[in-house]
Amino acid sequence: MNNYFLDNKLLPKMPFLVIGMRFHACIWASLFSIPFLALGYDPKVIQLAKTLNQPYIDISDKKPDLIELKEKYNKLLADYELYKNYLLKKVPDLIDAAKQKDLLLENCIKKA
Repeated sequence: MNNYFLDNKLLPKMPFLVIGMRFHACIWASLFSIPFLALGYDPKVIQLAKTLNQPYIDISDKKPDLIELKEKYNKLLADYELYKNYLLKKVPDLIDAAKQKDLLLENCIKKA
């Protein structure tokens, strides 16, 4: 089993989408290729959604607008496969890039 993923057998039922305000909820969804709608009160949540081409609503300086939430949710449902396929393509590339940075850091530490 890959260190970056949980064993699907441990979870009773996987959700088909996630609406998340927390960074790690969106990370978790992306690791399982589950499209998500980010309610971003923190810039890192918004940046993650942008990086992964997932819908988001910036609520850092306002309350969530229910009309906007409904529109983004409906778009996520309508374009579900597009959002899912983007995660399937982009997340492994980001994991590989993180592994390369880990190796680089490890080599720098060994040389020090």
